[in-house]
Amino acid sequence: MVQKTVELSETQKGIYFDCQVNDPTSYNISASMQFDHLQMEIFRRAIELLMYEQVVLRTRIEIQNDVPVLSVHEDMDYSLTFWDLSSENQENPKEQQLEALVDECIGTPFDLEKGPLFRIMIVQMDKSRYILTLCIHHLICDGMSLELMKNKLIQSYTCLFEDQPVDVKLDEGFISYVEAENKKLHENKYFKEREYWLNKMKGAEPLSLKHDFPAGSLQEGIGHELRFDISESLMADITQMSKDNEVTVFMFFMGAFGILMSKYVGTDDITFASPYSHRPGMDLEETIGCFVHMLPMRFHIDLESTLKPLLQQVATTWMDTYRNIGYPNNLIVRDSMLQAQPGSPSLFDISFVYDSYEEDILGTRILDQDKVTFPGDLMVVLSRLPQGAQLKLQYKPSLFREDSMERMGQRFLYLLNQLVTNSDQKISEFSLLMQDEKENLLYRFNQTSYFPYTPQHIMDIFHDKVARFPERVALMEGSIIRPMRRSTQKRINWLGRSLRVRRVITRQSAFRCHVPRIWSLPYWLY
Repeated sequence: MVQKTVELSETQKGIYFDCQVNDPTSYNISASMQFDHLQMEIFRRAIELLMYEQVVLRTRIEIQNDVPVLSVHEDMDYSLTFWDLSSENQENPKEQQLEALVDECIGTPFDLEKGPLFRIMIVQMDKSRYILTLCIHHLICDGMSLELMKNKLIQSYTCLFEDQPVDVKLDEGFISYVEAENKKLHENKYFKEREYWLNKMKGAEPLSLKHDFPAGSLQEGIGHELRFDISESLMADITQMSKDNEVTVFMFFMGAFGILMSKYVGTDDITFASPYSHRPGMDLEETIGCFVHMLPMRFHIDLESTLKPLLQQVATTWMDTYRNIGYPNNLIVRDSMLQAQPGSPSLFDISFVYDSYEEDILGTRILDQDKVTFPGDLMVVLSRLPQGAQLKLQYKPSLFREDSMERMGQRFLYLLNQLVTNSDQKISEFSLLMQDEKENLLYRFNQTSYFPYTPQHIMDIFHDKVARFPERVALMEGSIIRPMRRSTQKRINWLGRSLRVRRVITRQSAFRCHVPRIWSLPYWLY
């Protein structure tokens, strides 16, 4: 039974219509976790309690009067699949089967008109190892909400498992948030924010990052992920430099990423996207929903200045962006006349994201996924984990080669090391060429091999060969080792007559031969 319908927010409409044009799996958000033990019946009960609490998990999309709306249902069946790979008699390795199942789970489009807009898969690897994969659509979830959903699900399961009470409170916060945002737009209450973005994006252009493969009109939603560990010493230096410049660590990385992109594309006007969470109220802190705004970040990189002015610009831009959050990103693009045509770059093709994960709780552990889903071409993620920090490069293999992305990640780390050791250096003096690349360019690729030419008498050439190879046969007359062409035979006979040779010439006899002076040596003797 339908309890309520609410018109999609402008941000949701942008996602919904993009799903109709491009690959809808780009907006599948997922995470995988490992459990030590799991009881299916108790886990099913935990899912049902979470669906009761978070009404957004009981929604689907409907079209009313040609307008997409979010339809809230009183009850809804959910998708929970279970696979048992604990049997020892498996034709394929377990990890390979697990990878295939996870790829299918995160790479299958949702039926938006049917619902629900999330699915859960559990794979039993052995007696005490279970892999849980959550997959939810971006229409009703963002990165922070996925973390909330994971934690709430685990906490409910643990309470039920230990026979303790579960605190469940009906949460309709996201539905109220969508209604409030639509009302603000209709009443033109985002006029100030709209003016800010029109001025900010005037003259901006998307980053034209060179692809390894031609870009088609439809990009695949499934991408690959490469991970690069940031050493503790480097992270400590970055943290200290961020404090010295009164910026956050994320702002430092954002400035460094701007320099990286500037050197890659060869321009000082850099625009890329970055997500901002917009939860207007403390009562929404525990609410699952799509509160994120993927907003364009624009910087002017002065190549003749140092890092400090750039970090100040990043801090100012970041604060201005946060103060003017609320105006939907799809309307920013529309009003700025920056809509991307099929096959052309978009402002949101390249993004820089910050992710922070808390300590793993209740015997669970987050698992990295080599295949990921995201909109756009390239997403660079600064990930802060309990065990350390990482840079993650998520890219579309239909556009970029793995070795190109591997090199980009290494260059980013190389640039970060330069920034913390030579912060007073001009930005133009920072190089992305690592030591092995410099050696290849300066020495290996620049080698020129040639044969020096010195005018020589044929006798000089002959004496030099005899001195260098005294044991070899110089010339034979009358017997040919292997078949040869008639023209070659004539040349050998002519040479034999010219040199008046009647026997094998060795080092001892070569100097006693009468050899006429020949000033030009035939080309076929070289």
